[in-house]
Amino acid sequence: MESLTEIYDLRAVQYLHDCEDAVICEEYTEDVKDAMKRHGGLTRAQWLKQVRMFCRRLLKEGTITGNKLTYTAKYSVKHSRPNGRAYQSNAVNLQSLPMALRALLCPDIVDLDIRRCHPAILLHLIKDVPELNKKHLVELVTDRDAVMMAHNIKKNEFNSAMYSDKVFRTKNTWLKGFSQEMNEVREYFAKGVELDLNIQNPRGSHLYSVIEAVERQAVDAAMRLVPVIR
Repeated sequence: MESLTEIYDLRAVQYLHDCEDAVICEEYTEDVKDAMKRHGGLTRAQWLKQVRMFCRRLLKEGTITGNKLTYTAKYSVKHSRPNGRAYQSNAVNLQSLPMALRALLCPDIVDLDIRRCHPAILLHLIKDVPELNKKHLVELVTDRDAVMMAHNIKKNEFNSAMYSDKVFRTKNTWLKGFSQEMNEVREYFAKGVELDLNIQNPRGSHLYSVIEAVERQAVDAAMRLVPVIR
């Protein structure tokens, strides 16, 4: 468990707490759509309700000094991935909000983002492994949006192809080719590793853990540069 101090603009928290759903949806149309994709189990009304509950929790538990609201958030990693991402337990929090809403609530925030994070890290890890085919992975990292449009692929299908231990049975030739590439990659990383065969997709899960550990190192290194960036 790790505690981090988050500093909010008090007026922005109050505004978001009191704002009507229609106004939020109009001002942050694309951000609300993005949130709906990432919180697939929630309706728009349910998600907006949780955003308000989050703001209410900030107002109730945070420390207010002038127009600043300071809140101590607790983050923890999964037991199965101690070197991976740290998460808050609450469904909606600063970490899970769309970037535009994070910028509204925390105008002094430095928001670091790794574009096409996991595919980019994976390509970095295997770029010097000649026996692995990387054609589709290179195309994905180079321009994911172009691949999605050209081959009618959804974002979540890339993740499924990377971390499912089965090769896709699909008429989509690009997605099938990418799935075959990833199957070879999963086998490569699983060599000599004692996998947990009691979980779903043990090879994919191991690959995810490897990439996530590298991601954590990259984020930690970037965070040390934040004072320099500012």
